Amino acid sequence: PVRFVVVSDTHGFERDLQLPDRDDGVDCLLHCGDFLMEGGTGNEDSTKDLCGWLHTLRYQWMFLIGGNHDQPIQDEVCREEPPREWPDNALLLQSPIPGERWQSIASGSVAPHIRDGAVRLSGPGLNLSRPDQDSGAGFVISGSGMSLANSSWSASRAFQMDRSKETERREACQGLLRYAPAIVMTHGPPKGFFDEGRGDEILAGQLNDCSSVLMHVFGHSHTPGVDVTKKKSALATVNASMNDRFYFAGNWPVIFDMDLGPARPPGLDTVEAAVPESGPLLSPRQRDAATSSGMPAMYSEGSPPQKIHKIDK
Repeated sequence: PVRFVVVSDTHGFERDLQLPDRDDGVDCLLHCGDFLMEGGTGNEDSTKDLCGWLHTLRYQWMFLIGGNHDQPIQDEVCREEPPREWPDNALLLQSPIPGERWQSIASGSVAPHIRDGAVRLSGPGLNLSRPDQDSGAGFVISGSGMSLANSSWSASRAFQMDRSKETERREACQGLLRYAPAIVMTHGPPKGFFDEGRGDEILAGQLNDCSSVLMHVFGHSHTPGVDVTKKKSALATVNASMNDRFYFAGNWPVIFDMDLGPARPPGLDTVEAAVPESGPLLSPRQRDAATSSGMPAMYSEGSPPQKIHKIDK
């Protein structure tokens, strides 16, 4: 299997984080947006600093999306060429949004593997290919920085969509799920899952109806948590925000494994979750849910508690 570490809403504290990497057996990073705190248009220093941080990380692949605080990144997404400092192993995924020119960011050698904000990961070498190719191998990761705009006065509205434009929102969700992804990355949460009342009901409905989705990871709301209740589609719904409501980066990252075997037959979805018995990663509600479901505690002695999910297709 391939091991992912998931974070979101790091808000400029990236260099203060101690994330597990390839030395710890983690293959890939998923970052669900809001790299910046408040990023104004044309703030090139913010983008350069982000690229500098990405170059310090040790992962085979880094899959990223923008967030509503990431205006400089949105400005880059509107260009045809990535920043000169962009790492070769970093992919910023952006599925089509009606009326917008946003597109994915990747280096020249990697960009041909991305189509409409989605890419396929397969093989023992964790190879990349287009999502519409090699349909029986590996799985597809699809991403969008979209979230719902909650106020007209906010200065942080990058990648956001108007809540009243339901037709455009529905089309955006359909584009996100076009290639039957197993992992879906959005910045905004679906309604009803760690969303602080700001979730997207159209996104929640479309995800629930998409049988391919195993993991939905997001942020935006600073209420981290993992829901592993088996629903019609997604096996795990993850808010991976690293900051709390006071913008204190005190939450643990979420780690999960996913099998790279052949495409899964319908009806054979399984999930096993290992959670820490203590530590700031779990809220009392999450800890009670984990205990009642019989999930075992699993984390390395002497290391921060980690939530590890095993996903079998």
